[in-house]
Amino acid sequence: MSKSTTTAQQKAGAIERVPLTHTILDVMQELNCGRTKVYAEIRAGALEARKIGRRTIITNEALKRYVASLPTIYQLISEDD
Repeated sequence: MSKSTTTAQQKAGAIERVPLTHTILDVMQELNCGRTKVYAEIRAGALEARKIGRRTIITNEALKRYVASLPTIYQLISEDD
C-alpha cells in the first residue's frame, strides 16, 4: 500500500478531534475578541478558567457554557423596547 493511499484512508476514516482545553489565545480566536475581554469575563466569573502552573486554560465544557450563557440578539433587542 502506498503512502498516499494510507493517508487518504486515514482522512476518510478520521474523526474530528475536539480539544479538551483551550489556551487564552485559542479562546480569543474562537470568540473573535481580545485578551482583555477574555480576562474580564474570567474575573467576572462568566468564563471559568483553570491553572496549570502559570498557564491559564479553559475547558471545552466551560467555553461551551459561556457561549450558551450569552444573550441572543432577540433578548438584547427586547431589552431596548
